[in-house]
Amino acid sequence: MLSYRKGIYLIILCVAVLAGYFAYDMIQAKRMAADVCTGAVQGMLLEDFLSKLPEKDYRIIRRDKYLTIVPKKGMGRNSCTVMHDGRQVTGSKTGFND
Repeated sequence: MLSYRKGIYLIILCVAVLAGYFAYDMIQAKRMAADVCTGAVQGMLLEDFLSKLPEKDYRIIRRDKYLTIVPKKGMGRNSCTVMHDGRQVTGSKTGFND
């Protein structure tokens, strides 16, 4: 009976740790996307902005008039869309894919 109870407690502990890890990962991704959008100052040169983003932390999807920047954490749920004119940043906004 005692070993059965310990097994149940171990399963509950594992589920709690896993849920905590995913919650932390999601919070961190949301913060990363918001930080990118805050750093995209209107009028800033696009190449200067992109040079500040570490490729190991973000996936950058380039389009003609905007960039979608997705943190590699958080399963791609949070993003920052940076609008540009080809040379300079014209605006930014955060997004949530769900």
